[in-house]
Amino acid sequence: SLWLLNKLKRSNTKITILIHDLENIREERTFTEKTVLDYADDIISHTPNMTSFIRQKGITCNIHDIMLFDYYINQNDVYCENDKNSIVFCGNLAKSPFISTLDKISLVGKVFLYGKGFDNNLTNSQIEYLGAFHSDDISNIKGAWGLVWDGASIESCATTAIGRYLRYNSSHKASLYIVAEKPLIVWAESALGKFVTENNLGIAVHSLLELGNAIKNISKEEYQDFVNNIKQLKEKLVNGAILSRIIVQTEKQ
Repeated sequence: SLWLLNKLKRSNTKITILIHDLENIREERTFTEKTVLDYADDIISHTPNMTSFIRQKGITCNIHDIMLFDYYINQNDVYCENDKNSIVFCGNLAKSPFISTLDKISLVGKVFLYGKGFDNNLTNSQIEYLGAFHSDDISNIKGAWGLVWDGASIESCATTAIGRYLRYNSSHKASLYIVAEKPLIVWAESALGKFVTENNLGIAVHSLLELGNAIKNISKEEYQDFVNNIKQLKEKLVNGAILSRIIVQTEKQ
C-alpha cells in the first residue's frame, strides 16, 4: 500500500520494486502505477521498451531490465519432441481468440494447446488440446516450438491492446517454454523479438501466416542450435540467476 511505501521512505529504507505486470499499459489506460513507482530507489523492469515507457512518464530512479523471468520447476525432465514442425501454445485460451483461426496457417506439424478456457467447438484436426498442467511440472509438454502470441488475430498482435502489450512486457510463457527446452516463436514487433533473434533462441515473425514457411526453412541442424542455446539459458532460469544478478546490481548502487 502507499501508506507502507511512504513509511518505508521516511525511514530511509531502500525500496526496490519488481514489476510483475503494468495493467494500465496492458489495458491502455491512464498510467496510475506512476504513483507507486515514484517511491522506488530501484525498479526491475521487463525490457528496454518498458523502461523507455516508464522514463517517458517521469520516473528517474535506477531501472534494470530483466528480459526473462526465472522459472522454478520440481524436476528437470522434459518431453523431447520428434517432429520439429510442431508448435505448443500455453496460457488462458479463452483470452487467446487467435486460436480459432489457426486453420488458416499452412503448417506441417500439429499445434498443441494447454490451459484453461478451451473452446470445445474448435474442430481443427491439426489442433490438439491436452488440458492443463501445474506450472512447476513442465515434464510432459509436447511441441517443438513455444509460441508467444496474443490477441485476436493471426496476422498481427497489434490489433488488440493485450497484443500490443507484447511490445513492452516479457511474457512469462517465454520462460516456461525455455525451461521446457522449446525454441521460441515470437512476434517480431514484441519487446522480445530482437532479443530472441540476436541470441539465436528461435524465430520472430510479423504474422503467423509466415510461420509455415519460416519453420520449413529451418534445418534440423539450425533447430538443434536453437535448442542448445535454450538449454544454456534454462540453467540460469531454473537456478534464479537472472534475478540474483540484478539484485546484486541494486545492492552496489
